[in-house]
Amino acid sequence: MFNPNKPAKPLKPITDYALAIVAKREHSTTEFRRKLTTKGYPKAEVADLIAQFVSKNYLNDERYAQTRARTRAETSKWGQGRIKQELSQNGIDKTMTTTTLENLSEHHDWFAAATNLLKRRFPKPIPTYGSLDPSLNKQDALKDIQKEKARRLNFLLRRGFSMSQALHALGLQADEVLPTDD
Repeated sequence: MFNPNKPAKPLKPITDYALAIVAKREHSTTEFRRKLTTKGYPKAEVADLIAQFVSKNYLNDERYAQTRARTRAETSKWGQGRIKQELSQNGIDKTMTTTTLENLSEHHDWFAAATNLLKRRFPKPIPTYGSLDPSLNKQDALKDIQKEKARRLNFLLRRGFSMSQALHALGLQADEVLPTDD
């Protein structure tokens, strides 16, 4: 709890704190700057330290983007959209993000990743009309089936998979989930 009578704890030397940060994992320069300034270090010192760390290759945005994208795809089970969003939030430009995701896609099957994630999160198959409660009328049963399809589809979309990847994972065509223009 904050105690106004207690003196503020002095900051560690900026270099010590910064080295501890980069020792844990890769950071983008934007993310690194944000952490140091939030901690209370002066912006001029932060800028000088970032220049030093970039020249020593302790900070490298390209390496960060590659490492982060691979980790998010393999460990966090994120799709390209969500990875792209995180890289952008951490200061990685669109060109580098696009290149990183293209390189990752050469070795990563996004369709299989979406399918495996869906099977793990929803082990039971989508119910069919015959498997639902017989007391439901046909219209209510079909609504329940559509609701379950939409729930699973939205799960994959929130994880950053594309519509085609999500539909493929569900084994559906677009007209089975999306309303048609009748």
